[in-house]
Amino acid sequence: MPEWFLFLFLYCATAIAQVCDNGFMGPQCKFKCHDNCNLSYKCARGYFGPYCQYVNLVTIDGDVLTDHELSTCRPLSKKFPFVIRMTPGVISFTQIEFHSNAELSGISLEYQSKNGSAFMKCPGEEQQNFNDDNTVDIYCLTIGIVSKIKLNVENASSLCEVYISGGRNIALKAWYNVSSSHADLSNPLGVTDGLRGSRDDADTLSGCYLSEPNNHTKHSVTIVFNVPVILYNIVIYRRPNSSLLNFELVTHGPTGTGIAMRYKDNRTELPDIIYLPHANFDRLIKMLTLDVPNVRESPFGICELEALGDCEPLRYGLACLTYCSPTCKDSLCNLAGRCLSCPVGKYGSSSCSPSCSRNCLNGSYCYRNGSCINGCNRPYYDEKCTLKCNNKGCDQRYGCHVNGTCKSCGTGFTGSNCIEKCSDHCGGNSSCDRFKGFCKDGCKDGFYGSECDEQCNDRCGGTLRCDFVSGVCLDGCKEGYYGENCLNVCSSRCGGIKACNYSTGDCIYGCIKGFYGDKCHLKCHLNCKDGCDVNTAECNHGCLSGLTGRNCTKRCSEKCGGVAECDQSTEICVVCKAGYYGPDCLTSFVLLCDMNVSGSTRQQAYNVYLGS
Repeated sequence: MPEWFLFLFLYCATAIAQVCDNGFMGPQCKFKCHDNCNLSYKCARGYFGPYCQYVNLVTIDGDVLTDHELSTCRPLSKKFPFVIRMTPGVISFTQIEFHSNAELSGISLEYQSKNGSAFMKCPGEEQQNFNDDNTVDIYCLTIGIVSKIKLNVENASSLCEVYISGGRNIALKAWYNVSSSHADLSNPLGVTDGLRGSRDDADTLSGCYLSEPNNHTKHSVTIVFNVPVILYNIVIYRRPNSSLLNFELVTHGPTGTGIAMRYKDNRTELPDIIYLPHANFDRLIKMLTLDVPNVRESPFGICELEALGDCEPLRYGLACLTYCSPTCKDSLCNLAGRCLSCPVGKYGSSSCSPSCSRNCLNGSYCYRNGSCINGCNRPYYDEKCTLKCNNKGCDQRYGCHVNGTCKSCGTGFTGSNCIEKCSDHCGGNSSCDRFKGFCKDGCKDGFYGSECDEQCNDRCGGTLRCDFVSGVCLDGCKEGYYGENCLNVCSSRCGGIKACNYSTGDCIYGCIKGFYGDKCHLKCHLNCKDGCDVNTAECNHGCLSGLTGRNCTKRCSEKCGGVAECDQSTEICVVCKAGYYGPDCLTSFVLLCDMNVSGSTRQQAYNVYLGS
């Protein structure tokens, strides 16, 4: 089956420069200008596409979307698809222009065959961007007559132009034959001359065809195309005050024989312009016949018969005489001869002759401009993968972006293009963040900070390790220091080697003589002999002579002998003064002697004193 396409195309091709009269152009001046004969880029309203030949089916008259002005656009919403109203018919391609080429991705089409029916996805959709501008070409094999098109967008914020092609008039100045002509007409004009007649005045309709009135004979017009063509729609401009009731339209195959489509009209009233979709758009057509039976009071008359279609597949040009390049995919091209798409491995805006780069990733797949679709094989980069990524700072596993910047930095490199080195003090495999430069795997021993450029405190213990974010020492402190960063010095009153707990600062080996407390910051009582207990402050080594009690704050009895020493716990005198005895040395020998002054008595008292 010949394929025809729904084609999103975004700009008007340059008009053909040829000297012709009466607003015509092209080979043998057979093709009509539509405001483009002066080589203007702008087509007349109702026409668009290459050489401004295609009829627009969009029915938004006077809207900014059909004014051929790129500066006038309509805003779009990603949430609400845009529904394009149109004259129902068979469509060949559509032109749509967006505000910028950044909006071309994420576009899809759906179509509705008749009002009220569900919108259907476009089968076999293929998108192309021919000109690297604000245009996208979407090809779609459609089925039957279309009444509406729905445009879905993801990235577009505005729509500038929209045109739906019903085909171009390929019957223009084609050979035709009529069964008869009115005696008042000097020649049978008006069938394919492209003038559509002066239809405002029924009496002086120049350029219109009129048959001889006859009550019995069938009148007909036959058009023969120069080459077989594809037909999409047929438009009949009826001559006023002439009969066309019960007309029959028949199209014939590529040899002029065999019927492709037969349409019989049964309406009792006809509009001035009759629009008929050609249902068998997949058939090649060589000839078209319009029959009107039994013309009575009014003769059969038309001012123009337009056959909207296009060249058969494999051909292009205004006259459809040139074959598409065999380098095109399936040898299909548009009116200007540009390939509709390229086969795998080829690219080009016109003929698909150049080959995609062998360095394209996953095979030689590239866009129409030659840029690789899936990126490049390592180590190549740029859009066409022709440049080699030689930056030693790049991670060669990933290569470069199309602009030559590294996709990822290699170990030890950082920066937007990976030319800066990571800090020498980064830990692990010395890798760091590409854009911020911070070390990913912490720091080597002795350093901290996001880029490991700060040295840990030299008072840190162990191997001088510290937390790579906060700088806090991880293995405690060297002897003699304590605190978060070992900034505090242990007390000089700590005993032993002056060591203290690295978190609290508490002395580990007690205090030097005369001090007590966790940090040895408190003095022992002056009455203590050889210091005191580091925790309770009790005089655990005894008291100075003449003192007693835990803290040596009490005095021994004045009757104690010697240096008035007494036991620290019981307060019992170690020895009594002469003449006293008893635990507290308060009992006097004199009283005993008074009671018994004999030697034996004195001896007894002495023995009592001695405790014998």
